[in-house]
Amino acid sequence: MVKEATVDNTIKNLAQSTFENIKTAFDIFRFDEALESIMNFVRFVNKYITDKQPWTIKDKNELDIVLFNIFCAIKFISGAILPFMPDTAKKIYNQLGFSGDINTKDMDFFLNWKTDTVKIGKKEMLFKRYEYEQKLQEIQERISIDEFKKIDLRVAKILEAKPIEKSNKLMKLKIDIGEEEPRTLVAGIKEYFEPQDLVGKTIIVVANLQKAKLMNVESNGMLLAAKDGKTLKLLTVDGDIKPGSKIS
Repeated sequence: MVKEATVDNTIKNLAQSTFENIKTAFDIFRFDEALESIMNFVRFVNKYITDKQPWTIKDKNELDIVLFNIFCAIKFISGAILPFMPDTAKKIYNQLGFSGDINTKDMDFFLNWKTDTVKIGKKEMLFKRYEYEQKLQEIQERISIDEFKKIDLRVAKILEAKPIEKSNKLMKLKIDIGEEEPRTLVAGIKEYFEPQDLVGKTIIVVANLQKAKLMNVESNGMLLAAKDGKTLKLLTVDGDIKPGSKIS
């Protein structure tokens, strides 16, 4: 049984900020950024374990503190990865000693720095080692042309750009996509562009994406962009072409 001990606020606060980053990324459909936030937290916890070396600690109180914070950090990880790896999340949840359905727990449970006096469950391997050829085959999988044709890519022109208040990442765009009325589109590009620099730009959008409400603004479509580290570039076309033109 892992005993409750002094909270390491560095780890706990990082878990909270990681969760906020995940929420923001989900709101703008940047699932890659959500995963990257989770992996950064996992790397931090891994370094914490390496630095603390709990297997060498002889003082019982100090050991209790380290094990308690590792336990709570792993509990948070199980909740954070649930949308991406539900089976693995459930295994971690059970190995930590929790019972019941993990899907009934909200993030308050996973962010709560408590052990709930559970006993550690049976250990088992979480990931199987892939053979090189098998992994290579997975990487090389392709979608069919019929699957690609389901995506309606269109040329659009930005008519108006406004930052969304109370959001660090979201920008509200009015775009001409060749329809009778302009569309509203919400994009997570606020930290990369000034509104006045966006007006008049030609972009590529996914026109048949299901509508979504982000920060109480309905977004009807998604622009495409390429990101490399801290640099983000909007996808466009080579030369002038009228809004609404189909990308094929």
